[in-house]
Amino acid sequence: PGKGVPQFTGGNVRLSTIQMNNPSSSTNKQNKAHMLLNKGQSRPGEDSADDTWYSIFPVENEELVYGVWENEVIWDAEAMTSIPKPKILTLDPNDENIILGIPNDVDPAKQRLDSTTPVKVKIPHPHVKKSKILLGKAGVINVLEEDTPLPPPKSPDRDPFNVSNDSYYMPKSSETSLRLKVGGGNLIQHSTPVVELRVPFVQTFMGPMRLRNFHRPPMKRFSHGALAHPGPHVVTPLLKHIKKKAKQREQERAASGGGDVFFMRTAEDLTGRDGDLILIEFGEEHPPLINQVGMCTKIKNYYKRKAGKDPGPQEYKYGEVAYAHTSPFLGVLPPGRSIQALENNMYRSPIYEHKIPETDFLVIRTRHQYFIRELDSLFVAGQLCPLYEVPGPNSKRANNFVRDFLQVFIYRLFWKSRDIPRKIKMDDIKKAFPSHSESSIRKRLKLCADFKRTGMDSNWWVIKPDFRLPTEEEIRAMVSPEQCCAYFSMIAAEQRLKDAGYGEKFIFTPQEDDDEELQLKMDDEVKVAPWNTTRAYIQAMKGKCLLQLTGPADPTGCGEGFSYVRMPNKPTQSKEEQEAQPKRTVTGTDADLRRLSLNNAKALLRKFGVPEEEIKKLSRWEVIDVVRTLSTEKAKAGEEGMTKFSRGNRFSIAEHQERYKEECQRIFDLQNRVLSSYEVLSTDEGESSDEDSSDIEEMGKNIENMLANKKTSTQLSLEK
Repeated sequence: PGKGVPQFTGGNVRLSTIQMNNPSSSTNKQNKAHMLLNKGQSRPGEDSADDTWYSIFPVENEELVYGVWENEVIWDAEAMTSIPKPKILTLDPNDENIILGIPNDVDPAKQRLDSTTPVKVKIPHPHVKKSKILLGKAGVINVLEEDTPLPPPKSPDRDPFNVSNDSYYMPKSSETSLRLKVGGGNLIQHSTPVVELRVPFVQTFMGPMRLRNFHRPPMKRFSHGALAHPGPHVVTPLLKHIKKKAKQREQERAASGGGDVFFMRTAEDLTGRDGDLILIEFGEEHPPLINQVGMCTKIKNYYKRKAGKDPGPQEYKYGEVAYAHTSPFLGVLPPGRSIQALENNMYRSPIYEHKIPETDFLVIRTRHQYFIRELDSLFVAGQLCPLYEVPGPNSKRANNFVRDFLQVFIYRLFWKSRDIPRKIKMDDIKKAFPSHSESSIRKRLKLCADFKRTGMDSNWWVIKPDFRLPTEEEIRAMVSPEQCCAYFSMIAAEQRLKDAGYGEKFIFTPQEDDDEELQLKMDDEVKVAPWNTTRAYIQAMKGKCLLQLTGPADPTGCGEGFSYVRMPNKPTQSKEEQEAQPKRTVTGTDADLRRLSLNNAKALLRKFGVPEEEIKKLSRWEVIDVVRTLSTEKAKAGEEGMTKFSRGNRFSIAEHQERYKEECQRIFDLQNRVLSSYEVLSTDEGESSDEDSSDIEEMGKNIENMLANKKTSTQLSLEK
């Protein structure tokens, strides 16, 4: 650049190379340009002293055209004598060719040339505004200016090379929404038998007896096998087997190149006879969500750093460290503290390690022999924080799961078929789903198969020739193990309610989130159902409601847990509190601010400590507003004699939220202290005497006789 370009003495006009090839044309154009540019000669009669030249072409970069910029190019850093330093870019704010900001689009016809654009100022309720400012200046109350907009937050220094603007495309996340996310970088990976929904890990049907013993299977006596016969049986230790299995897995890990290797591929891998075994006991009698056998759960060690010198998190035997800037629980961790937690796609629960007594061991029973082994660790789990909502009975989500679960089972039956074309029997499906009607099963089959009434495939459902069976990945995406756990938890809780005498009308779940009247009419047993508690917790974490915290849904029953029952965000009063408070009639009494004289109002302000010069600036209604505002603040502070002219609720929404957080923190600290305690509590201290029990039995017999024979207590005593 710059080479071969003719230079003119003025430096104001540059002609192209095409014009230079024709001297005559270049001369003519140069003369025309000279006529346009020469301001002094274009208008005769004006002052000839103004010989300034102006160019109609863009301003040239003189350094690019005339400078030797090639010398500053680093062709080879090793061969150069000196590395040139980068030049500092300078921008002239007065340069009219540079746009440093977007100007306001103002109509020049509506704006006068000698005035600037006025700034719009919104002044709502000037009297209230003025009165609150006065009270703030007087130091009587501390009021936040609600009408004044908050200053914009200072943006942190961003990377200058980050030109993708990721911050504008990332979803908004708050402290409460972070509590609903699974922390950590690695995903939850379940075992292959559970992901494929194999029986018995994922049952297709559970009857009333199995639902009553949900996750508490009774120990049955074997009808056949070595353990079916009475007599002594050999108990095999598993120490050598554990070491042998660990060595095999280490060799498999080394053969695959090291790193994390997924070992839970078959049903035999899910045994408790090898590997580390830890016991975790739930603190709740009926947790809202429980894992099936073979599902993955991680142990996270949440730690909150200190502001100054941080010693680091505590060393734990199990789990991975997760730095908690915002607490994943309802309570907040103090700086420097850590807490262990179980975490999966369904729930998060704090766990507390305890010492295993030396006399405790584990006995594993199969159909053929007994095994004995030691336990590695023992934990107790606190109250679950659900991350997955349990569907309600007969809800759309529950019905969709039943439909997809049946469809997935049909697809897997077709994949197991060895025939060409693939075919299955209706009886195989009815055996797995006895509660389904034949019409509902036939409806699912018609989507992918045809029923053959005659021929070689008589009474078989043969897959359609134009139908493509979904792949294993597509089948796994249709139904997840978490959906199965949520559905099983729902039908187990529904069975418990039916056993307690509740019908379908009482178990009905509201579809709308704001149906507060139906929430109040619910019985306590229905409120503690998992579809209500999980929904309430998730809605509360999204900021749509609050939790009751103390009440019937507390699983401990003694105030050491949270009650997951929905409450409105605004503070409300119960009917008992409203009836206990006397109705205050203000109109026509001496508490009516409209009947308060100006002299008495000013006297009240002087009593409250408002300066006299400030009182004189106020009009009548401004004085009345100061009296009302000041009385309300004093009444909230608990001072006596200030309720006469006070107005409004006892507690504002902000105060209600603050009390809610304090109560959450109190229960969270109490639960941590109780469950982490090593104190052994015995339940055998209270003893009842035989005389008391005999009296109770006799009283029960008398009541039965009275009800059966319709006799009074005096007649029964005379008979005796």
